[in-house]
Amino acid sequence: MKHFILFLFALLLHCETNTKSEIEERISAIPNPRPQGSWVADPAGILKSRVTEIDSLIQAFERETTGEIAIVVLPSIGQIPPKEFATKLFEVWGIGKKGKDNGILVLHVLDQRRVEIETGYGMEGSVPDIACSRIVDDIAIPFFKKGSYADGHLEVTRALIRAAKTDSKDLAALTTDLKTKPGESVQAIPAMAERDSIERRHAPLYMQIVQNIFLQGFTLLASLALLVRIVLLYRKRKTGVATKDYEIYAETHSSGYLAMVGFAIFAGLVEFSAKMTLWIAGPLLPGLLIAWFAFTMFQNTRIRSKPRICPKCAKKMRRASYEERPKYLSEQEQFRQGTGKGDYDVWLCECGHVSKEIYKAVVYDYSDSGPTTPTNTTSSSNSSGGSSSSGGSWGGGRSGGGGAGGSY
Repeated sequence: MKHFILFLFALLLHCETNTKSEIEERISAIPNPRPQGSWVADPAGILKSRVTEIDSLIQAFERETTGEIAIVVLPSIGQIPPKEFATKLFEVWGIGKKGKDNGILVLHVLDQRRVEIETGYGMEGSVPDIACSRIVDDIAIPFFKKGSYADGHLEVTRALIRAAKTDSKDLAALTTDLKTKPGESVQAIPAMAERDSIERRHAPLYMQIVQNIFLQGFTLLASLALLVRIVLLYRKRKTGVATKDYEIYAETHSSGYLAMVGFAIFAGLVEFSAKMTLWIAGPLLPGLLIAWFAFTMFQNTRIRSKPRICPKCAKKMRRASYEERPKYLSEQEQFRQGTGKGDYDVWLCECGHVSKEIYKAVVYDYSDSGPTTPTNTTSSSNSSGGSSSSGGSWGGGRSGGGGAGGSY
């Protein structure tokens, strides 16, 4: 028992403890585009056809007004609300010039089908929330619904620049002067896991315990048990101790059930940790056990009826009938047979050699002289400054909490 407790304790210690929160880890994993002189972070690569144009627009806007616009398109941010993530990313990167706070962040989360526009304090007058809302509702959502992500972000960038330069005096003009149309150019979203590695790493402690104890611990033990039995059987066959097909079956029978249960639990937890459902793995365990039971019955019948070869004279042996068996069984064996604790087969050879087999228990080999011994048992930086540059860092601005968002 103490060894089992120590084993569980070791598994609990294996549960990952993170010094960073999930949102901090996700932000540090986003490639900051400023050192490369770009304003667009697009790890999925769906904006590559328009990145040069978007960068040119923002670069010209920054030279003219010192304002900064960041376009960030992410496959996933886990279950974190996009608005919360946008505010935190804005603050970490410091979008906009320090002291002016004239930055704008456009965050697009693909798996949540959500876009957020976050503005700095210095932008709230020229790009108010109502202007952000119009841009999201009239440009971003129609374009993104049609799969025109690159064109959509290009038009959103144009609209934000128009709004910043005109103080959003003509809201209608912000969303009507478009150079592209939704659906003209379509980009495919790459396949994404429903829960990525960062989200699983920051799962609640109880989920980590379940995953470590069952997913890693139980499955590992089940696999090791089966492997050990196979290795032992191989060694027995090499040394000539175990030579019957029955012995292979008897040794792996119970391990098979253990392996099936371990695999079903493994599949169930993998699915649950990825999708938070058990639609696939729910029926997997009973299905595997039923299939293994059917296979076991088939193997039972096949192996028990297969003629044995006499180790003495190499002739085929005959299985004794039910009536013949008692005279070859001891009282203890007859008792086990009668109480269902053992099911014996007796094999007879013309040369006088007798073999007895007991299923799910031990195998004895008998000859004229009597029984022998049983053979086996069954990263970013903030800097101040207002000058334009082709690369480096963000200006050190702060988020004002304004902006708007929408889902499509």
